[in-house]
Amino acid sequence: MVCHLLKKYFHKAGIDPSRITVHSLRHTAALLRKEAGDDLESVSDFLGNSTLAVTQTYLHKIETRQDVSWFKVSSLLGLS
Repeated sequence: MVCHLLKKYFHKAGIDPSRITVHSLRHTAALLRKEAGDDLESVSDFLGNSTLAVTQTYLHKIETRQDVSWFKVSSLLGLS
């Protein structure tokens, strides 16, 4: 249900819904919390991960990946 609604609203916003998943929102929330100053333990607690190592691996994967669509997203959100 949530996935269907998410894709519907991304489509309405002009964002390719096939590239967005509920799990990608989890990645975004984790990264934003870290960038906002949360320490690794706080992010891990927020995500409900079993260990800090899982969170560290999770964040490392998304931090090293270049986000080429952020400008478009920030524009849609009125942040740029």
